[in-house]
This record gives sequence, structure tokens and C-alpha cells, in this order.
Amino acid sequence: MSNKLLAQATKSKMLSKAVTGASEAVSSDPRFRVSADHPEVVELDLERIDPNPHQPRRHFDETALQALAESIHRVGVRQPIGVRKGDGGRYTLVWGERRVRASRLAGRSTIYALLVKDGNGAELALIENLQREDLDAVETAAGLAALREQHGYTHEQLGAASGLGKTEVTRTLGILALPSPILEEYPAHRRSVGKSALFEMVDADNPALQRRMWEMAKGGATVATLRSARKDVAVGADAREGNNPAADRLSRTSPPVAGRMVKSAQRTLKAIDAVRERGASLDDDQRSILRQLRDRIDALLAE
Repeated sequence: MSNKLLAQATKSKMLSKAVTGASEAVSSDPRFRVSADHPEVVELDLERIDPNPHQPRRHFDETALQALAESIHRVGVRQPIGVRKGDGGRYTLVWGERRVRASRLAGRSTIYALLVKDGNGAELALIENLQREDLDAVETAAGLAALREQHGYTHEQLGAASGLGKTEVTRTLGILALPSPILEEYPAHRRSVGKSALFEMVDADNPALQRRMWEMAKGGATVATLRSARKDVAVGADAREGNNPAADRLSRTSPPVAGRMVKSAQRTLKAIDAVRERGASLDDDQRSILRQLRDRIDALLAE
């Protein structure tokens, strides 16, 4: 076989793989709004592709990129990137920035791309990245928050898009409420401080304690050690304030909003006990408010 025919056969094989990859991608997600049988795949010059301004990924591991570049050099890009048509013959990247960067490292001049025909490029990029396993905890939290704030996703929809359970979605979003010094320093420690450690800080719901736990985590403390530190502080507060230990345990294991609710309920219980001890009477408005409180508590406990 001549070199020209061999090159044509190789290119045809690569296009076939790209079309197959595109078909698998679109058939699993109706938001692509293209035919799963005939995905529109084009071969584009890499120099005509502009970066995605809404790229949720902030860190690109150079070693991993180089490994991907070597794989692309050997077998090509196995799944196409996603692009949207821009002006002047240019295209805006929707997803696949790692593949674009690695292709350039591999010395490629073109890449196969799936044309995204709707206007939800930013949304699709967020979803595509959330479904990858190499995002760090803060990047995942930022992606979830962007879908919620920019596209109105509920927690159930966030769970469906990311593959996370509802509780994990809540705790992951809570990472963004950690003290700013933690979030600023996290990129430098993302490999040593995992998501579970951050979850322990989220559950602490106390900025001073969270910063202390962060210093411990940077020093190599395990998740079990962080959890123990959090519980020790809570037990100490219980001893000083005379709180209900059972209620305090519930607040420590619940998401931050639920924890604050339980602590507020503890104060309400004390106030009720004080009213009963003093034999104070309630007026109609006070009784009405307490009935509403009772009904809401009953409804919450029944869920």
C-alpha cells in the first residue's frame, strides 16, 4: 500500500473512531439535540479553536497532559471535543480542553470536533467536567454552584448531572463557604488534602475551628483525626453551655443549616422550660406561633 493510501486509511479509521465517540456521547444526553446516528463531526485546525471562557477546570496537571499527548501521538484522539461555531470561521471550545492542549503538545495540527448546535455551551461544559473524576473538591463545588446559580439547577438536578448523592451535593457546595484563606491555599495542597477532610471542616460550621482543622490537614492529619478534633471542641462547648448531648451530636453530623437549626431548637427548649417553671400564661398569638412550630417540626420529622 502506498504512503498516500496508508495515510487515507489511517485518517478514515480515526474519523470512524471520532464518529463512534460522538455517537456514544450524544446518545446518553438529550441536551446535545443532535442525531445520535448522524452526529455532525468536523476536522478543525487547532489554531481556529478559541478557549472556553466558562472553563470550570482551573488546574491542568502537566505530567498527565504529557501522558495524554503521548497517547494521542500513538492512536489519535479517541473521542471528539465539543465546539460551537463562532465568527470569522472560528470556533469556541465547549469541552475537551485537555484534549486540545495535549494535541498541541503531540504536534497535531487538527482535531475532530462535535458541533454543539444549541446555545447552552457553558452549561454543557460544566456538566461534562463535573462527570470527570480528576476535578478537585473546590472545582467540583464551583461547578455545582455555577449550575445552580447560572442555570437554576435544583439539588436533585445537580446530583443527576454530577453523579453525587443529595447529601454530598449539599456538603460539596458547603466547601465554598469555608474561610477564604482555606480556599486560597487549597490549590497548593489539593493532592494532600482530600474532599473528606474538607467535609469535616464544613461540618464544623465554626470559622475558627475550620482554620485550625485546615492547619492540621496541611500538616498531614488524617480524616479521623480531624473528626476527633471537631467532636472534642463540640463536647467542650457542651460541657460549658449545658447543651443536650444527643441534640449536639445530631447537629455535628448534619449539614450546616441543619446544625444551626438544632442549636436554635436547643435554645427554644430552654425557653419553654423556663416558661413552664414560672407558670407563665400564653396569649393567642404566642399559642398560634407555637402551633405553627409544632406542625413544621412534625412535618420535618415525617420526611
